[in-house]
Amino acid sequence: MTLCEWQQVLEPKVEGTWNLHKVLPKAMDFFVILSSAGGMMGSSGQSQYNAASTFQDAFARYRWSQGEKCISLDVGMVSGVGYAAENIHIMERLGRKGLEVLREQELHSVLDWACDPSRALSSPWSTQVITAIGGLSKSQDSLHHLKRPMYRHLLRKTRGMSHTTRSAKEKVDFSALIHDAKDADKARGIIASALANRLSQALSIPLEDLELTRPVYSYGVDSLVAVELRFWLANEMGADVSVFDILSAQSIDSLSGLVATRSRHLIPPS
Repeated sequence: MTLCEWQQVLEPKVEGTWNLHKVLPKAMDFFVILSSAGGMMGSSGQSQYNAASTFQDAFARYRWSQGEKCISLDVGMVSGVGYAAENIHIMERLGRKGLEVLREQELHSVLDWACDPSRALSSPWSTQVITAIGGLSKSQDSLHHLKRPMYRHLLRKTRGMSHTTRSAKEKVDFSALIHDAKDADKARGIIASALANRLSQALSIPLEDLELTRPVYSYGVDSLVAVELRFWLANEMGADVSVFDILSAQSIDSLSGLVATRSRHLIPPS
């Protein structure tokens, strides 16, 4: 992509939005921006369009900070009208990737909601509304960039709580499994499998993409996730490991071995 190609797409959205902000009067009843869901989930070959959309999302928060009304609607694929509807091959290609389609009537409903003069926005994050991403978690096989850890919070939203909560019936008693393992090597295998599953859920990474030979941090685990893992290992595995241990260069398998040796559930051989 050339600089000219970048600017041709970026400038209308960036400069056009800013010009409206400067020219239109203060204290308007509503100010609605039609941004794109591509700014949140990405789309191949459209980096400049996606960048312009994230600018509009940030601009809505800026207007909120100035005491002005503004809502940025991140519009997904729309049927019946717009570019995708006018290019059926694009609509079919995106549909095969599992992306949701927003009907024109639904878009009108969202616009009616956003244009309500009595609409109160309690925080800067209330200014951004993302539409038509309900099928995002199903699109990971075709949109490979969605497997990156940076998308985990967005994928959690679309998956709901099904991957983050377990019923009492499904809960695994790791203390009993480690106790019955008898030796550290077997316990390490149990812990490594459980840790991989935990990372898969926490980071929204397919389990088959996790390699036990790689360190935890290589999958995008930050200090907040590491703290969660530390408490989980203490509660479920009965092992006290530090955040530094979790974020160190040792592999997931080696970390599991460390957890096994420190687990109070593992009975040392007599």
